[in-house]
Amino acid sequence: MQCSVGADVLARRVEREGFCVVDAAFGREHALELRLEVAGLEKSAATIATGMRMSRDLKKRDDVIAWLNKSEEPATRRHRWAMEHLREALSESLGLKTDKCSFACAEYVSE
Repeated sequence: MQCSVGADVLARRVEREGFCVVDAAFGREHALELRLEVAGLEKSAATIATGMRMSRDLKKRDDVIAWLNKSEEPATRRHRWAMEHLREALSESLGLKTDKCSFACAEYVSE
């Protein structure tokens, strides 16, 4: 599984804009599989870091998160693998010195 946009294109966008958003980067089917897996994971209240303090403030943030680093579900493993390879390619293209990624999904609660 690869990102729908090559790392070289992403790197140029990041250099030009400072960020890059790729909708449906790994395809609709993968997104749906990942969503189903994440729905079954335990989630926790998202927090805001202020210096060394962590707090939950619904005025600033109203999502819950699930950390995916230890999940062994099939779609989650594929997603981590694809993102790790993308990180390596972007690190090389942009001359970064990254050595790892953390993976989380956020669910935004609408009122």
